[in-house]
Amino acid sequence: MVPVPDPTAAQRIPLGRRPDLASPAPDPVGARPAAKQTVARANRQAFAKLLSFCSGLRFVPHDISRQLDQRGYYDLQLEKEFPFHVTLFRVSSKHYTPIANWHERLEVVMPLDGPARVRMGEQTVALAPGDLLVVDNLKLHNLEDFPGFKTRLISISFMPEFVYGSGSPSCDYAFLIPFYAKREDHPHVLHATDSLAGPVYLALTDLLDRYFGSGVAPCAQAGCKVSFATRSMASRRCSARMERPEPLSSPFWPRAKVTTGRWKRSFKREARMPITP
Repeated sequence: MVPVPDPTAAQRIPLGRRPDLASPAPDPVGARPAAKQTVARANRQAFAKLLSFCSGLRFVPHDISRQLDQRGYYDLQLEKEFPFHVTLFRVSSKHYTPIANWHERLEVVMPLDGPARVRMGEQTVALAPGDLLVVDNLKLHNLEDFPGFKTRLISISFMPEFVYGSGSPSCDYAFLIPFYAKREDHPHVLHATDSLAGPVYLALTDLLDRYFGSGVAPCAQAGCKVSFATRSMASRRCSARMERPEPLSSPFWPRAKVTTGRWKRSFKREARMPITP
């Protein structure tokens, strides 16, 4: 017997599998290299903008020995109301602190002019200029020397409550996942060649502008948080790609994205309002 087609069958087929609503055919083979070239060009332009802005900032020698105790605990004092700090280091084989240290605050680092090597526990992570490393802060870590070691380094430190604390919506925790969702011997590095590197460079440039600028403290601090959240979102997507796709389907991610958008709109409105004493 010849089966009779069911006219309602198409209604039961998931939309993504229906031939008439299927996703477009893949791009030609030549389109992929072109897309990579576009991403690489955008990354270079964004990184050049970051370097240009950093040329006007003061970088200090990497001398943190006085802030370390006998256990290697790195005591960097942060403001209670604004537990966020950016340090600009100038490091080289002759000017850096090789002592292993640890701390409770969360940290990301990025070399600018040349490569760097960071020892975390039993692992050494090699960073190229523009790579962003999420430091495993509770493990003993330090910079390692090697021939030709000379670069400027951006270090961003903050306490978790800067992003997610008492009274925060649950979706804000998504911004902290890159710092807590770690696997042994699997460091979180956003490489300069990643498609998300360009947006991170632009957000970092904006963050440095607000942090070291001469704006009024509340507005400047709010701007820092917006820029940091944008950077954190990109790192979150990168770490999720490296590990597993499930976290991207979590309800935290779209809510966090909406939260960042609201912060941006609110900050722009506040920036236009006159400041009264």
